Amino acid sequence: MTSDWLGDLLREFYAKFGAAGEGPPPDLNICELGGIALEVPDHLETDVDILKRLCADTRLSVKIKDCDQLLEEIRRAPEGLLYKEIDECLDDMSIEPTAVYHGVMWYSQAAIADPRESVSARKLYERAVESGCSPLVALGRQVTGATILRLYVALVYLRGDWFRQGVGRTTLDAAPSLLRFAKLLNHDVVRHLRNALAHGHITPTCAGLLIKDRDFEVVLSPDILNKVSTGIWILHRAILTVYAKRDGIDDLPGAFKWPG
Repeated sequence: MTSDWLGDLLREFYAKFGAAGEGPPPDLNICELGGIALEVPDHLETDVDILKRLCADTRLSVKIKDCDQLLEEIRRAPEGLLYKEIDECLDDMSIEPTAVYHGVMWYSQAAIADPRESVSARKLYERAVESGCSPLVALGRQVTGATILRLYVALVYLRGDWFRQGVGRTTLDAAPSLLRFAKLLNHDVVRHLRNALAHGHITPTCAGLLIKDRDFEVVLSPDILNKVSTGIWILHRAILTVYAKRDGIDDLPGAFKWPG
């Protein structure tokens, strides 16, 4: 066991299960930073066992990387093309504008629960620290809470049923952007994540969010979770934007913003 055994484990995990560039840099000693000795402390024992098991699962790592690659394809696709495809398919979509509007707004409210994004959330963090809570613990809990709220709105409330009927009538050449989103919503990782959120089978760990759905179990890194929730929110906001433009409404709250 090296002097930075936790940092080495986290770096291995993020290399296999995280997004590009995610994880602690090689010159940062996590054990030293956290005052952790060579022995695994009791409060990290379960997390360490899970991460070691995941790092040995090559098949599962490939599945996560496949999901991340799809998210990157969606991220790089021209924004104007998405609007065009939605406009062409909107009449075939089973859209409920009020429900989609609520989802878009609730997602925005969940996003500002993150102290890194909001002054009011930052004040809550500062009060927690002033009352004696560890800064790392307070920040971690608030960020995790905001992430779970965003994921719940994006995946459980905004299920994607609004546009599936319309997408089902298109071909790959006709609507590549929408078909990528359909593929994302049907991806094994996203389906299991949605089920885990719906049934409450989620647990924060030192590396990300542990999700369980029957025999499927994985820790999803913060960057992967951010990209999933952001991508799905962007889809629904684009649907709502096109719908609103047809009614002569050009200005909607919120903006397209990918993390990182």
